[in-house]
This record gives sequence, structure tokens and C-alpha cells, in this order.
Amino acid sequence: MGPWWRLVGGGIPYVAFWIFLWFAAFPHRKLIAPICAGVVLTTCFLEVMQLWNPEPLASIRKTKLGLALLGNTFQWPDFPPYFIGGVVGFLVLRLIARDTETDALTE
Repeated sequence: MGPWWRLVGGGIPYVAFWIFLWFAAFPHRKLIAPICAGVVLTTCFLEVMQLWNPEPLASIRKTKLGLALLGNTFQWPDFPPYFIGGVVGFLVLRLIARDTETDALTE
């Protein structure tokens, strides 16, 4: 894979993963847009939080899980993939919700 994908493109599946996870927990068609917006905004917030490095956050970021969830370096190029992941997640869920006749999805 190219350097762009390795450096920032991983934000697309990262955001989509969280969108699908939240939708699995709350599978209601009317929640698709709020879930997508919430995940994108939270991910952008976490990116901005990388500019701030107080000791409690620094100690969390020293762990593999903390580093994977919180990151450690702010980068402007990370933002477009977050929005692309949000759009991909939204479109996939809309397709799934449209093609599924489950009551939980149509509420």
C-alpha cells in the first residue's frame, strides 16, 4: 500500500469500524446519521486532543491500546479520512437498513 494509506488512510476503516460497532449496539435506522456524526466528531476531537499532553493522557498513550485509541501526534491530513470514513459508514448502513426488513432497523 502507498505511503498515504499507511500514514493517514487508516482513518477511513477506523471511523467506519466505530460507526458499525455503535450501529450494532443501536440498530435503528433513525440513528444512522447521529451515530455517523458522533463518531466523526469524536474522532476529530481525539485528534485535536493530541495537541494536549498532560501526564494522565501521556501515561495512557504509553500503552498499546491507549496509543491505538488516542494517538500521539496531531496531523491535519488525518481529518479528510475521518470524514470519508463517516460517509462510507453512512452509505453502507443506509444500504443495509434499506435492504433489511428487520423491525429494529425500521423503527
